Amino acid sequence: MCRGQTAQKSKRAKPYLDAENAEKMGEHLRSDYRDAVDFGGETGLRPGELCGLHANYVDRERGWMWVREVLVARRRVIRSFPKDEDVRAVPLTPKAIEILDRQLKGRNLTHGCGLEHTDGTECASALVFLSKRGRPMRPDGVGACVRLASKKAEVPAVSLYATRRGFATRAAEGGLDVFALADVMGHGDIRQSREYVQQTPTVRARVIAALGQAPPLTVIHGAAGASLGADRDQQPPSETGIEANENAC
Repeated sequence: MCRGQTAQKSKRAKPYLDAENAEKMGEHLRSDYRDAVDFGGETGLRPGELCGLHANYVDRERGWMWVREVLVARRRVIRSFPKDEDVRAVPLTPKAIEILDRQLKGRNLTHGCGLEHTDGTECASALVFLSKRGRPMRPDGVGACVRLASKKAEVPAVSLYATRRGFATRAAEGGLDVFALADVMGHGDIRQSREYVQQTPTVRARVIAALGQAPPLTVIHGAAGASLGADRDQQPPSETGIEANENAC
């Protein structure tokens, strides 16, 4: 080490859930938890954001949702802002929309979530994800079942948060640039987003290809869905437009 140079921590790979292991693990999860895990992998939501997602912030027709509320499980309340304190729009993949349709089908979505909102507002929208008993899901409860399912499936042990890393890795492999990824993930600093992109064979192959060498063929198990392109119908709706629509393992 050169004089005056400070030691830096090496970047270690963190557990993430890829599509293949998610499918294996899903065979050992209850259907309600399997939908929650799959939705996390399609959207990159934090566990509290996933469990605190309200139906009135989903625009199914245009394929977008707004992340603006979080379940604080230890207090059993809904916080009115996410970790970064900034509302963000997240595109919905076809699989995410399929999960939403299944979770919301036949339910009354205007009775409220039954939990206190920290901003004092009276809730008039249902939570998207409920347990089979009709209760709000808790990140720790889902996470415990995820760890048990990964053990039964004989895949590397992961947590519910690993779905977020899996989303970021798939998005990067599919070509989403780090600035767009930071927006979708809710990161104020792109360095945070880079930490979520794990070291995979696909990433290695892209580096080798960039150096002018032919990498071995590899199978990519899907890519993070929507492009943030210029199609007007696919742009995130305005926040006011969303608010207008508010009337055991």
